[in-house]
Amino acid sequence: MTTNRPIQPKEENSEVEIIWCDACLKDDQRVEAIVYCHDCEKNLCEQCEMIHQFPGYKNHRRTRPEPGESPPSEFEV
Repeated sequence: MTTNRPIQPKEENSEVEIIWCDACLKDDQRVEAIVYCHDCEKNLCEQCEMIHQFPGYKNHRRTRPEPGESPPSEFEV
């Protein structure tokens, strides 16, 4: 069982594991997560994050790396 931990920007010159989209993993697909939803407590890929533009999800709090930062890795809330 995996623990859902939010993603954060990777540190320079560090070995960082890829954080997979929790929603896609349920379908046995590995897609890199780009954002963490604090309300769902899930890491989400670009496609799954698009769902958060619909009513019911629109006001969810999400964390995404700043422009120009490396792809995300995990951090503690």
